[in-house]
Amino acid sequence: MLLYDTLLFLHIAAAIIWIGSGFLLHVLAWRAERADDPKALMAVLGDMGALGNTLFVPASLATFVFGLGMVFVGGWAFTDLWIILGLAGYLATFAIGFFILKPRGEAIGAIVARDGGISAEAVAKGRQLVAIGRIDAVLLFLVVAVMALKPTLDDVPVLAALAAVLAMGIVAGLTSARAGPGVAVARTGAAAAPSEP
Repeated sequence: MLLYDTLLFLHIAAAIIWIGSGFLLHVLAWRAERADDPKALMAVLGDMGALGNTLFVPASLATFVFGLGMVFVGGWAFTDLWIILGLAGYLATFAIGFFILKPRGEAIGAIVARDGGISAEAVAKGRQLVAIGRIDAVLLFLVVAVMALKPTLDDVPVLAALAAVLAMGIVAGLTSARAGPGVAVARTGAAAAPSEP
């Protein structure tokens, strides 16, 4: 089982890098919002964009590949519910990143470039981007829960709890996106434009 254990270690290590770095950026964004600091918020969004292709995509792909290897080597089946849910969650979060977060981050960068610095529009769109990212983070943590708990169709309470957490995460994310501008723009100067989150 040395091969399986090696794949398991690499799978977990890649997931820690992927989820941990994303979690840190969400904490920094939250701090910027709480401090009413649009310059710091835009800096976090810039970091998200810069790390997208250099950290998040490679770590997520490594997590995926090592996970697939574990299924093949460990005798798991792609018909196991927890594997189906894990793959669905992975595909959903990858799609959110590629089709929603990245284009919106690039649009924010274009707004900052167009306006010559941070504007109310860029901050509002940045807050929306962070809110969507938080929904994505909830989804990622649920994938970890599915991997750890390995629920079957018989685990109705566990599946219900996971669904409830997902629903609450979506509602909380959408609510925070509509909460309005919590970051002042009046005292800001020009800042580096986020290229892609």
